[in-house]
Amino acid sequence: MSEYRIKPKHCPQSEGLTMRALSWNVKGASADSLDVWDELTSLNPDVALLQEVAGVSDDLLSTHRFIGFHASTKKGGKQRFKTGVLVRGGVVTPVRLTSDDRHLQEALDAYSGNIVHIRWERQSGEVWHLLSCYSPAWPLFSFRTRIPRAMRAFRSKLSDDLWLTDLLHRYVREQLQMAEDGARWMVAGDFNSATTFSWERGQNQEFMDNMLAAGLEDAIFNMAEGAVPTFRHSRGSVKHQLDYFYLCAAAKERLISCKVLDDRGVFECSLSDHLPLLGVWSD
Repeated sequence: MSEYRIKPKHCPQSEGLTMRALSWNVKGASADSLDVWDELTSLNPDVALLQEVAGVSDDLLSTHRFIGFHASTKKGGKQRFKTGVLVRGGVVTPVRLTSDDRHLQEALDAYSGNIVHIRWERQSGEVWHLLSCYSPAWPLFSFRTRIPRAMRAFRSKLSDDLWLTDLLHRYVREQLQMAEDGARWMVAGDFNSATTFSWERGQNQEFMDNMLAAGLEDAIFNMAEGAVPTFRHSRGSVKHQLDYFYLCAAAKERLISCKVLDDRGVFECSLSDHLPLLGVWSD
């Protein structure tokens, strides 16, 4: 696994004996979107897995390190926004997406800005692998007349198209098979996938089943005993859980709560069309 190391600035840890992790699609928030960053700061996360980030405020960058990469456009170019991770303290190592399968590697390279993988070693020595994911609402390689033949094997059994989620669970499965002992895995973000969709319902359930088979379970779905809507459609409806907080078994140890924050005025104040997700662990 190819890595390079970044030493973050010295900064205080969160108060109290907890670790807090946030996942949120901030809908293109820039460094000047202070209402968004003030809301995030008030939630006091040690790590924040973010999607559709155009820029981060200077105040946050004085306490957290941001590692992010531009997501891909539908035509194969680069979006103006990034997928990324904000981290406070510890040692942060960005991890290049790699696979033993050369065709999967080609696909991962093409959409490397949609999955950002970070290894985080906390000051306690505890190791976390953090994957911030942004799965677009359109099929991959849609700028080509057809999916490359060698990549058709990666498709869901129930879909004619290739989606980022099809790459994600295969990448995670490979990585977990050779994971370092004791490491905790968190894979969270905007997956644009929901079992409540009126189309391709089976495919979306298949993705959740594949993640579970890889060793990861959505803590939101598990704690709420069902899907919790996270997205407001442009027409105003709030029906679908598009955002997920997948954890491996070790990452669920000491987990106190994991919930969708639907009481923060996010929709009412037009901060985003996605609600933030917050996980809290005892230390």
